[in-house]
Amino acid sequence: MSPRPPHRPAAASCRASRVAALALLAALTAACGSDVPDPRAAGPDVAESAPDGAVYRMSGEWITAAEVDALAEALRIVSPSHTLPHRRRVALTRVLLPRARARELGGARLRNVRESLDDAVRRVEAGEMPAPDRTTGTWQTFGVVGWLALRETPVGEWTATFEDPGRLCRAKVLSRDGHAAPGQEVFECVVLCEPYVDASFTLDPTRMGGRLEVVADDRETWRDLLPTRWLYELEGTDR
Repeated sequence: MSPRPPHRPAAASCRASRVAALALLAALTAACGSDVPDPRAAGPDVAESAPDGAVYRMSGEWITAAEVDALAEALRIVSPSHTLPHRRRVALTRVLLPRARARELGGARLRNVRESLDDAVRRVEAGEMPAPDRTTGTWQTFGVVGWLALRETPVGEWTATFEDPGRLCRAKVLSRDGHAAPGQEVFECVVLCEPYVDASFTLDPTRMGGRLEVVADDRETWRDLLPTRWLYELEGTDR
């Protein structure tokens, strides 16, 4: 009988992280490519109409635990020392809650913005318009959603469309240094973005607006993830 091959937990963990990142990227780009429903069309009965796994409803858009934890897993890849509650908090306050509010404000413009962005990419490639200045940096420069798109795009090609709160973007990867630590890998890119909300949109909860509802069965666990200021401004409570 042949001896069993040595166990390689690090390699297995790397493959698992890559699979998780790919799954999240697929979900994010699929969301960018579909029509965003009008949040105002949802009925008033929050508890009965919530989809499976929903933990929040922000400005009429459901946010599930799976969405939060998929982004938290991406953040674990780049910031492995941070705790799960911290990574969930970052995913919510930097991406998911502001994105839901942005979609409420400008969701009707998304289709036209997607078309405009794709046309801008075509024109840059054809030499019909100048490319933007190059941007160089790590995931912190491009954001976790942009980093996921960059990570899976070969040098010389454009990413799929990815969505930051209030804007759609695509990036052409010009170079990457291949650093062994994902959080320290440096990318050089040309980035094109098209906003679908006004320039006054902000991630500051005191000025962002919107309405937050915590709908999870374990409500306090998910409320406790959010900073007091976010709860006060968006849920209307000081805890």
